[in-house]
Amino acid sequence: MLKAAAMAAALVLVCGRPAAADTLLTGVVRDRSGAAVAGARIAAYDGAGQPVGSDVTIADGTFALAVQTPPAQLAVACDYCRSIRTAIDPAQPIVVIIDRYSDVSAPGPSADDIRAMPYRSGLDIASLQPFTVVNNGAPSDRGLDYEGAVLVDGLPFYRAADGDDFIALVPAHAPAALNVAGPLAAPAYGGYADAGVYDLRLHDPDVATSRLDIGDASDALLRLASPDVEAAYAASNDVGDDRQEAYADASLPLAGGRLDIEALGMSDLADHASGAGIAYATDSRRYSTAASLSATQTDDASLVTATAQVRDRGPFDLTFGIRAARATTTLDAVAGAQFDAAVYVAATRQSGTNTLSALAAWDRGADSGVTGAAPSAGLIGSLSDDLRLGADWTLHAGVVSSLRVPTLDEVANAAPVGSATDRQLLFEQSIRYTDRHRLRVTGMAYTQRSTGSTTGFVNGIGIDAAWQIAPQLVVRSWILRANQTSIPLVVPGYEYYQTPVTLAGPLTRQLVWFTYGSGIRVDALVRGGPLEGDVRIPISAAGAFTIGSARYNGRRVTTFGLSQR
Repeated sequence: MLKAAAMAAALVLVCGRPAAADTLLTGVVRDRSGAAVAGARIAAYDGAGQPVGSDVTIADGTFALAVQTPPAQLAVACDYCRSIRTAIDPAQPIVVIIDRYSDVSAPGPSADDIRAMPYRSGLDIASLQPFTVVNNGAPSDRGLDYEGAVLVDGLPFYRAADGDDFIALVPAHAPAALNVAGPLAAPAYGGYADAGVYDLRLHDPDVATSRLDIGDASDALLRLASPDVEAAYAASNDVGDDRQEAYADASLPLAGGRLDIEALGMSDLADHASGAGIAYATDSRRYSTAASLSATQTDDASLVTATAQVRDRGPFDLTFGIRAARATTTLDAVAGAQFDAAVYVAATRQSGTNTLSALAAWDRGADSGVTGAAPSAGLIGSLSDDLRLGADWTLHAGVVSSLRVPTLDEVANAAPVGSATDRQLLFEQSIRYTDRHRLRVTGMAYTQRSTGSTTGFVNGIGIDAAWQIAPQLVVRSWILRANQTSIPLVVPGYEYYQTPVTLAGPLTRQLVWFTYGSGIRVDALVRGGPLEGDVRIPISAAGAFTIGSARYNGRRVTTFGLSQR
């Protein structure tokens, strides 16, 4: 029955035209959410079962294959989806609808996952990303170095005084997606990217989601969207923690490219933050270019960033870029400015069995306004190789050297050693198995050495796995075991000076996450503590009743309400 229903739904009127001799057979492949499926392998067969043409879908899911004999059947296969083979109706254009095992192919939470989650903090959403450690209100990839670079809808929010970020100002349910970049990209990002980049997106590209929740806490989220403009307002009311956020985003065609303009404001009972950004990008078959300028402001700090890059899609996939950031702060007795800039080049070379990537940057940064600050400069970069061992196994090895300008607090309170450039050297290795269908398992080991006011070491191992038992049932799990240690850094001439050091012990993080979705969606999660979860019940084509329960600020919060699907 299920197979018959899938076959019946496989052909839908969207695009293309009846096939004829010496013509193109055109169509599109989408999954059941309506998203385009890129990289799907298309094959056409005649009435005798002989192949008459083949193609691979491009980014928008379309295909076009030359046929010299009228085809009778079309077969579609792709990674992490259910293959399908169905008859062609020559009187109908073609769209193929497939079941996709997307929860296995994506390593972190999807936009649909985030819409369903009961969590009230962007940090809770970040904790679903494999191997992410949340300590002291900041996320970090595998507990590396200081903390990860935090962005809200692409705008960086951190202050030079102490590196603190403002992700906690984002109201519950306002996040729409989470984009994550690993430490190997740190030389191109700068800031605190040696512990990963976490971009909490507020814009929902697929659904203009709105919702209303009541219970132990109350929330309101209103999104209004058109093809080129989106605006939203969100507010959440928890015990002693009221947060609000408003933003607007416009994307407009300009001179063969797209101009994106954004404004954002966030606040709680104690802090306020706002920001604006403008970005322009063009794309062609061979080159793509992009440039951006952003400014963010909090009660006691400001940050201005600028980036530009050109990408050449030649055989080495070369990218040339520059970045610059200037941060100022007036926090308490620590006041001053921080500057960081770099030029970089990246290259990627793909062959049949491996993908080799290299990134090199010249970085220069400095603190000012604090006695003892010294400029830092150096060549940094990363190198990685992903080697395919047969159809199902991939071996990864990578190394990255990065640096971070010391915070003003480090310089003021730990001089002279606090002014030493904070440099990191990370080695990582992993092996991945996937049947490219329903199962993915990755084993990973890493070690990082950091030097600054102290010399620190992080060593760890981890396992990440996902098994889509059925299209409606998936289990995801990851576990991290690591050790963190640090020792004072002795500066010649200052051997008498000892920086206070805390020797950190074992670091453990883990997640077990079950999801059932067949109309009704049910999630059950354990993040090393009590059971958390949600239920979403459709009540119309566009709406659903939701109930969720999770731990927040040390207490359990249970809410229920209505949301757009």
